[in-house]
Amino acid sequence: MKKFFPLIIALTALSLTGCNNSQKGSNTSTTTQTERDTQQDTLTAQKAGTLKIAFVEMDSVLNNYEQYKEMNSKLEKRSIEGRNQLQAKINAIQKAGEAFQQKLQSGGFVNQTAAQMERERIMKMQQDAQTLDQRLSEQYIKEQDALNEKLYNTIKEEVEKMNKEWGYDLILCNVKMSGLLYGNASMDITKEVTERLNKAYAAAKTEDKKK
Repeated sequence: MKKFFPLIIALTALSLTGCNNSQKGSNTSTTTQTERDTQQDTLTAQKAGTLKIAFVEMDSVLNNYEQYKEMNSKLEKRSIEGRNQLQAKINAIQKAGEAFQQKLQSGGFVNQTAAQMERERIMKMQQDAQTLDQRLSEQYIKEQDALNEKLYNTIKEEVEKMNKEWGYDLILCNVKMSGLLYGNASMDITKEVTERLNKAYAAAKTEDKKK
């Protein structure tokens, strides 16, 4: 069976309030006046030293974010159930194969046709196990992608809400040093983001229970 991987969300950078759309604009041949104005405002702010920037250590957020931990736990549980289901089929195939060899060597089959039918039955079991392996792997990847997308959108939306209070022009995030080699500790808002995310998730769970 293909190896199941734990839930991983790859977040390299979040551009929030006041960020320009130059990354998206690079895919087109023209730049809108709004984008040019935003870029100019950003450059002006940078030169004036007034651009407010913060960063988030996403590894730390995920390690302490209750929604992520619960999602990861559920996905891993389904992965284990799938592995157990497949292993049961593999064990049954091995047992049937051993029984077939013993019966064949001892002349236990009434004729060649009976032996051939048993051989084909075992081959069908093997094919079913391979089909299950592929189905479980595809299902796991599909669920993993869906959960990653949900988690990304949730974090992005919550941080945007937080930033209405904080007023940063740019909030960056990194995963295992990707995209951010250094950041002044005074610009690190990881703890605040994690606390607010957990608070929002707890409130959402409470609301769900009331429904």
